[in-house]
Amino acid sequence: MLVRDEISSPHNLTPWLAGLVVEEAYRSGGVGTALVRTVEAHAATARVGTLYLYTWQARGFYEALGWSAVETFEQDGAPMLLMSRDL
Repeated sequence: MLVRDEISSPHNLTPWLAGLVVEEAYRSGGVGTALVRTVEAHAATARVGTLYLYTWQARGFYEALGWSAVETFEQDGAPMLLMSRDL
């Protein structure tokens, strides 16, 4: 999803790539990449300059797609990573 506000975000940034989940049986088949690229393309069409997301476990996946780590922090007692991508 491309959303304006991320739920309970400690950051005042916008917009966000949010809610991307691919069932394990469909991973490594390009589904996640296609979903990310679709959201990025939509955001670029809407003249978004920078897109943001939160992750922890999928850092490598997003880095391979050109996303950059911005900062790590703790949210609700769990580690979190803020990432961004200039479009």
